[in-house]
Amino acid sequence: PRAKRSKVVPLTRVGKKVRAVKEGLVATVRQYLQRFKRVFLFSYDGMRSTPLRALKEKLSTSKICLGKLRVMAVALGRTEEDEFMPNLSYLSGRLKGNSGLLFTNHTLADIQKFIHSFCVEDFAVAGNIAPRDVVLERGDKALSGLCHSMAPYLRNLGLNVKLDNQKLILNDSFILAEHGKPLSVERCKLLKLMKVKLAQFRVTLVGSWEKESKSTLFYD
Repeated sequence: PRAKRSKVVPLTRVGKKVRAVKEGLVATVRQYLQRFKRVFLFSYDGMRSTPLRALKEKLSTSKICLGKLRVMAVALGRTEEDEFMPNLSYLSGRLKGNSGLLFTNHTLADIQKFIHSFCVEDFAVAGNIAPRDVVLERGDKALSGLCHSMAPYLRNLGLNVKLDNQKLILNDSFILAEHGKPLSVERCKLLKLMKVKLAQFRVTLVGSWEKESKSTLFYD
């Protein structure tokens, strides 16, 4: 079906390159609206390249947009008068915070089932709350996978280490993470060195729009 209107929607005054990017995003969103049967609005916390890549791979026949929210709202239409298709303005009004759009031909039931089960483990970043305790035991086993030349770096991160025949030795047990407490920058660097992933990336459905019925549905 054709869009309600195809008039040019003015964007804020910006440089030519920035304007081109914004207009490109508007065009992309509207192209997906015409191509796919439905669009889902979702929220997330701490999106990074690894979980985003996993999400796109799992939904390879669909398209995801995580651009500037105000520009995507313009593409959908912010009011009934300028919405690209009927009732899209209700969806654009909820584009806030860490949000994105998923354009797909999958059914509502399929997407809900997928989102409920989708979870990607990732390395924690500073400020994340530790979901469990992680302790490095004294001795040479905890640091056996690291090069002896890293001793100065490890000391800077707070570890009490020494070298013995080019082997890293941890002089004292060290608490990397405490359940329920926020992680520091140094702890996160150490956790990554130890290849310990404490963060979980999940997506939450906020709402959806169906092209056939022109209806909008919210899940909160």
